Amino acid sequence: MPAPQLALLGALIAAGLALRLWIAFTNYGVGYDTQTATIVAQLLVTHPLHAYTSLRYPYPSGYFPLLALCHWLAAHAGIAFWKLWKVPAIIADAGISVVLAWGLRDLGAPDRERLAAVALVALGPIFVLVAGYHGQLDPAAILPALAAVIVWRRGGERRAPLAGCLLGIATAIKTVPFFLVLALLPTARSRREAAALIGCAAAIPLAAVAPFLIATPHATWHSLTFNNGVPGWGGLSLLVQPSLLHGWLDGHLPHVSAATWFFTRKQNAIVGAAVLAAGAFAWRRRLDPIAASALIWLAVYVANFNWAPQYWVWGLPFFLLAGRLREVALMQLALLLPELQLYLRPWGQGLWWLAFALDMLVWLALAAASARLVLGARRPGPGSFQPASPIPSPARWPSS
Repeated sequence: MPAPQLALLGALIAAGLALRLWIAFTNYGVGYDTQTATIVAQLLVTHPLHAYTSLRYPYPSGYFPLLALCHWLAAHAGIAFWKLWKVPAIIADAGISVVLAWGLRDLGAPDRERLAAVALVALGPIFVLVAGYHGQLDPAAILPALAAVIVWRRGGERRAPLAGCLLGIATAIKTVPFFLVLALLPTARSRREAAALIGCAAAIPLAAVAPFLIATPHATWHSLTFNNGVPGWGGLSLLVQPSLLHGWLDGHLPHVSAATWFFTRKQNAIVGAAVLAAGAFAWRRRLDPIAASALIWLAVYVANFNWAPQYWVWGLPFFLLAGRLREVALMQLALLLPELQLYLRPWGQGLWWLAFALDMLVWLALAAASARLVLGARRPGPGSFQPASPIPSPARWPSS
């Protein structure tokens, strides 16, 4: 990349970092998640193997070292923990921008469009709100997952353990990136390579959580399995009970219907079935890793009964990697009003119907994108796909 454009790339990432840090240090963020991080960090310092006894932390233990470090820094630097605990996710967002620029370079994307993709992460409102205000750990999980897909696509003799370890690190922070194993397996060059990928991706999170399962098995297992999302923020739960969104936006939740509770309890099974179906389709069509990753995330979004704001950090970087810049920009614009109203409530109750309409519009767009990807995928003919050969670009970028 020419020096002026490289400088602009750095300026975009630096501006995104500065904006997120300013928001993080001037806003407490989402109370429940920040309080959960505070409780778990204190347990890690006083009783490390009892971190799951709070029954509030629904993720594997890969983020625990960062929580403990933030607690130590807060104690020794005199900075409030609620400010510091958001910093790793903010740095991870910058890392996503860098890795995305690297991946798009390999795909042969023009410099201008690489800059646009980086800008949609560095200054994208959804990314800024999740990392800077909410403080969720999703960017830290998606960063190694995005790198894993790029490493796998680049090829090389050691791509399986490298990509597998990156996915393992991602899964040790949050379990959902493990779905991407299904996006890489269709282009495995041998059973041995597939086994190495799966083994590395599974071994790291299992090793990370094993000490806690041994020390406090019931609390750890309950914590890791109870999370089904929050109904009413988005997704199909809005169709089942639209009044929930109204309640979230004005701060007065209505009674949760029996139908909503039923689908919430079944959500993990429904999403799992959708992801397995998407993985099976990717395997049958031998989709390249980037197209298969996009399909996996589309399946998650379409089947997920309960959306949360941080879920958008999962798939948007992969859609950008597939060249869908305009679509990602439009999605962030459509989601901006609902997310701002959910986080900050700057407008009155009268706009809840517009938030409902925008959320449903995004869901319909994702469903249409899923159908388009599936219907547009061609079955590989004899000799049209050689797993040992470089994998063709899935998007409109010229082959590098």
